[in-house]
Amino acid sequence: MSSDITNGGHAQLTGEMNKTTKPERSEVTAGQIAADLCTDEQRVEGGAGKNCDAMNEYLEEQTAAVAMTTDVSQKDTDAIEVTGEKHCVVTNGVGVRGETEVMADGRSDNDVDVNDVDFSIHDSMGKQSGSTALQSNDTLSTNGKPSNLSQHEQSSTTNSLSKSSAATDIKHDRSEKVDNYPEGEESHLGENSIASENTSPSEHSSQHDTSKDDAEELSDMQAVKKTQLFQPNITSLDISNISLEHPSTDSALKEFFTANKKMRKFCISWPLLNNFTLEFIANNSPELRYLSLIDCESLSSAGIICLNKCQYLEHLDLKGVCFISDAGLAPLLTNTDSCLKYLCVAEANITDSSMQRVSKYLATKIQNFDISWCEEVTDVGIRSVVESCTSLKSLSIRQCPTSDETLLCLADNCTKLTDLNLCGVGDIEDEVVVAIARQLSLLEKIDLSWNPNLTDVAISTLLLSCTLLKEAILCGLKCISSKPFLPIVADYPRWKRCKSLLSLKLKERKLLEENGDPHLSSDEEYEDLYIPHRSTTYSPCLRHIDMEYCNQIDDDLIAEIVAICRGTLKVRDYYGQQVEPKLLKF
Repeated sequence: MSSDITNGGHAQLTGEMNKTTKPERSEVTAGQIAADLCTDEQRVEGGAGKNCDAMNEYLEEQTAAVAMTTDVSQKDTDAIEVTGEKHCVVTNGVGVRGETEVMADGRSDNDVDVNDVDFSIHDSMGKQSGSTALQSNDTLSTNGKPSNLSQHEQSSTTNSLSKSSAATDIKHDRSEKVDNYPEGEESHLGENSIASENTSPSEHSSQHDTSKDDAEELSDMQAVKKTQLFQPNITSLDISNISLEHPSTDSALKEFFTANKKMRKFCISWPLLNNFTLEFIANNSPELRYLSLIDCESLSSAGIICLNKCQYLEHLDLKGVCFISDAGLAPLLTNTDSCLKYLCVAEANITDSSMQRVSKYLATKIQNFDISWCEEVTDVGIRSVVESCTSLKSLSIRQCPTSDETLLCLADNCTKLTDLNLCGVGDIEDEVVVAIARQLSLLEKIDLSWNPNLTDVAISTLLLSCTLLKEAILCGLKCISSKPFLPIVADYPRWKRCKSLLSLKLKERKLLEENGDPHLSSDEEYEDLYIPHRSTTYSPCLRHIDMEYCNQIDDDLIAEIVAICRGTLKVRDYYGQQVEPKLLKF
């Protein structure tokens, strides 16, 4: 052990610790440091006259203990600056003495004033094991004689001791930070520390740069996570036409609705959607207004009940959800605060009980109601709905047995209907359809398929009375012909005469070319020529007619009508194929 002593008397730490500063620590007296370093026989009050040999012995013992784990490099020793003031450098528990110098005031550098020395001893982990700054007139010299410094020297020594103490505390703080790491990270950090001691300066610099880059990358990732620029706010999602076969679809839906709390419209057609996921959607979508669950076969009444939490729900489509019963719909139908305007329960297992609830609680609210293929619903239940729900705009009772009296009641009460589906409702007669056509002048779409008793009278009245009609589905009407559709051509009788005239003229031209007789010409009859066009009074808005399995229809006449309408009318023939326009056939 050696000490580097110069003029001034303060301790200086070497290496990396000199680069960091910290607020000054509280200082202790010379008596306290002497009490810690000397044996019981050498202690005297105030610490005056203590022999520095005891202190040196203590430092030697510490040096021997620390030498097992710490290597004081020559580079660190050379870094000690000689400034004309005496230094006692203590690094990793080792006090380094320099050569003895004679100072300007005649004192030997062996006469070390305790006030000038900071005995800071650090173990191999950088923790401070002893640090003392002496602040009294009690002094200790290497030869056992008291020594005093000037006020300026004492001030300089105090500042140096403060810096040394600050550097020591910072190193101590660093070791504490290592202790605060999780077990895995602490172990990793310890391995890096040991490796850095055994590597060359260039390798150590490379590892330091790599760890620095990793730390910066981690910091950037944390900053991005904390400052997310995009906040999910999706309000409408339609995945009804997407095949959802991935096993994580259920968890993905939950994550989506967790992030998007303001969903208003959601459409899905997934047979594996279960009650628990539907309940999660309802709980996380308080503003939901439009919900379509077509063909979600796994749902049951238990899942539908939770939709009562969606207070603003207006549109609910449960087509193909076959396992819904009256009990599942009851909370929705009996809620007095319900906003439900559209309800489709096609193919559901419901009875007249649900029909009565609709007529009682939703009479003035419901506008679109679909009970197609509800085989348990009877004419009584339908009658209760058409008598009370006067605000209906769309009604579908496809394949629900209905009497003529119920349909006549419908024509009288539901005058706001624009969409009516009466496919396969029973043996309805022409008189019922005539009454419906005259009362429901706002109809835009009607389905009269598979009512075999209907004839041309019913269809003609329908096309004449419902001037706003856009789509007529007439599949399976075996008794109708092409006659109800001929008036779509304006002044069809004149067009019929024109066709006859054109046919005659073509025959005359053929004879003239064969015989060369000019007397066969009939130019005076050309006044009957007529350019056909579509009627503006007979079903002027009609855009689509479906006549599948109507075997009494003349396809050529329908092709002429389609040609005259010039793309404003599309027709499906007996085979379900679209009719191609063809004006004349000679």
